[in-house]
Amino acid sequence: MVRWLAVLIMGVSAVVGGICGAWMLRRVNERMLRLAIVAIALALTVGLFVRPV
Repeated sequence: MVRWLAVLIMGVSAVVGGICGAWMLRRVNERMLRLAIVAIALALTVGLFVRPV
């Protein structure tokens, strides 16, 4: 069974995220954006390894 409300929310969120991402790419320093992405990826990686199963 498809939950259409969830599909709608996720679709709208994806579009808004794409628009915001394009806006940030034009206005934010590229080096700082790359560092932020790497920091988030490292934090998620460490968090997934540390979290008990």
